[in-house]
Amino acid sequence: MRRGANELNVSVRFFALERKAVGKDELVVELDEDTRVSALLDILVERYPRLQKFARCATVAVNSTCASRGTILQDGDEVAIIPPVAGG
Repeated sequence: MRRGANELNVSVRFFALERKAVGKDELVVELDEDTRVSALLDILVERYPRLQKFARCATVAVNSTCASRGTILQDGDEVAIIPPVAGG
């Protein structure tokens, strides 16, 4: 499939309960140019409603660096959805 000039692909990695909610360790998502992390999370929740309860509190890393919800994604980025860590 040929992508348009304004489209990009990012790989998304899931861990722990998020992985269980999606049923996969990783998937590739096609996005429009200038898509922010927050919009990617919205897309993922729409496709995988069980992610809803994790999306708000998860840490997101883009290319192994913590990223804000406002980070603009680029073609080929690797996004990791990292669950919150509890300790005691």
